[in-house]
Order: sequence, then structure tokens, then C-alpha cells
Amino acid sequence: MEIRDYPSGQNIIEQGTKAEEVYFMIEGEADVVVNGIAVGNVKKDEIFGSLAALTGKPRGASVTAKEQCLVMVTRAEDFMTLVKTRPMTVATLMQDMARIIGDLNFKVVDLSQKRAGI
Repeated sequence: MEIRDYPSGQNIIEQGTKAEEVYFMIEGEADVVVNGIAVGNVKKDEIFGSLAALTGKPRGASVTAKEQCLVMVTRAEDFMTLVKTRPMTVATLMQDMARIIGDLNFKVVDLSQKRAGI
């Protein structure tokens, strides 16, 4: 594992790249952007970059430091070992993904209502 410091505005993850690492936000907050559209954020104590690592697909989003970020980085294969041996890692990952899905569901409903003129 490695600790990295990202200044505000710097990309942590770039959309479309190979998922070789998984990240844990120690301090700071980052924006999640897909095809130039902000879709969410990463907050302190969240794991991110894991979906592409778990599926083997290219990164589906870019993650850019919104403020100074301190991030713990681990290789994707080491993350897989951690998932298998540490149940709390899986629980944290599930909580993070549930929050992201909830946020996205809210955005979909909001967008649908705007399009319907509600």
C-alpha cells in the first residue's frame, strides 16, 4: 500500500484507463465525473475505484480532487486478497456502493421529473 497526496484539481482516476489500483480516501473529497458530467463524489473514509478492479473493465468515471486529498492506494490484486480475508472491507465497500446507488437513483428521478415538467 502507498499513501498519495493529490492537490485540488488533480485527477486521481481517469475514465477509460485500466483498473490497476483501488483507493481509500483518508482526507479530502473528490468529484466523480462520467463523460464530462458530475455524477457524484467521494468522501473521507470511502473506498473508490473498486468496481473496475472487481470487474476487470476500464474505469467508468474520472475522479478529481475537489480539495487537497490524502489517499491510500493498493494494487487491485492486493485489494482482492483483502476482500477475501477481511469481511469488514466487504461491508465498507457495500455501504459505499449502496450510497452511490441511492444518490444515482435520486438523480435519475430528479432528471425524469424535470423532463416530464413536474
